[in-house]
Amino acid sequence: MDVDPAALLEWLGTPGDMQVMALEQLCMLLLLSDNVDRVFERCPPRNFIPVLCKIIIDESAQPQVTEATLRALTFYIEVSQECVQRVVAVDGTLRAICKHLEEDLKSPPAKEKLEIAMQCVKVLELVCSRDTQAVFAAGGMAASLALITEASARVFKDTLLSASVIVSKCCTRLETTDPSLPQTTLRLTGMLRHPEPVIATRALRCFSTLADRFVRSSEDPESIVPPTLLDQLTSLLSGSAEASEGDEPPALVALNLLTMLCRGSRAIAHRMLVAGLPTQSAPAAAAA
Repeated sequence: MDVDPAALLEWLGTPGDMQVMALEQLCMLLLLSDNVDRVFERCPPRNFIPVLCKIIIDESAQPQVTEATLRALTFYIEVSQECVQRVVAVDGTLRAICKHLEEDLKSPPAKEKLEIAMQCVKVLELVCSRDTQAVFAAGGMAASLALITEASARVFKDTLLSASVIVSKCCTRLETTDPSLPQTTLRLTGMLRHPEPVIATRALRCFSTLADRFVRSSEDPESIVPPTLLDQLTSLLSGSAEASEGDEPPALVALNLLTMLCRGSRAIAHRMLVAGLPTQSAPAAAAA
């Protein structure tokens, strides 16, 4: 495909039909090229990525333009992880992507809005693998949790799994004093109820990460325990959920989390003593 890069770059900055055509041609170039060096020489990331980021930030951009732009960014990053820093360097890009993810899932979402949301998750997951802090600071954890807990029936399973990866990685950046912690833990309990075992287990690990942070800083982890969490954990101890390949059984993860919570909080330990643990499942989980 013989495309003049200078003309392509000019068309990208011109809203309208030419911009749409330029985006589709750029996506095809990136997707079909079998020579990375050659395509990067013709469409250098240092020139093209800032223009793509400006389109993402532009709130007046048409949905089809936004979706195609997100695809182009995805292809750039998939070709080279070095492109992540060029995306992060354009102030407001990640915040705009997170905003698209949250707003485009509001009911009733049109098909094109769902496509944008799913493409947003792809970009955020790729960026998160290189710069988790940037995604967390932009609101990527909250947006991904919203997707999992409020819109899981509307998107593909792969998108949900990618969103759960974003949540897991961003959780490591959450401080004990973060003002979003109460809302985050509530949404994590919703994630814990997800029927997909991998997603539910990742929620458990997020709670373990948070509990460990509290215990290591000698703070009581009771504040990260929403009203239903202990019941959910004891239910997992007495349940028969199977582990995904390569993962620990959910019952064992739940047992370890309960142990950590009880060790760090007298109030939680007292509640568990009063409620009583399942007497048969806990030893079985420990031996699994």
